[in-house]
Amino acid sequence: MDDKLITSVMNLCDKLSNAIDANMGKIESLEQRVKQLEQRQRAEYSQKEAAQLTGWSVAAIGNWIGNGFLTVIPGSGRNPRVPACEIDKILSRKGYGPKLRKKAS
Repeated sequence: MDDKLITSVMNLCDKLSNAIDANMGKIESLEQRVKQLEQRQRAEYSQKEAAQLTGWSVAAIGNWIGNGFLTVIPGSGRNPRVPACEIDKILSRKGYGPKLRKKAS
């Protein structure tokens, strides 16, 4: 009877360990997302701020706004505001720009 109990407990531990391992990728992804959200102080940015956050040039951000790749919020005068979700879009599709890649090397 004791051997069966020990075997059952060991099997249960193995199953729990496998379930935890299977979800570690999801947990790491969520932790990364939380870290990104904690670093973000506002919901919208100027073109210059968007360029600094992503490592792309202000001209690249302006081109993406002009060709419709980025959706912006009209700002005062000729200064549209780039929503935080569009910053995520840049990073997911284009990655970090050359300015930030040089610093990381």
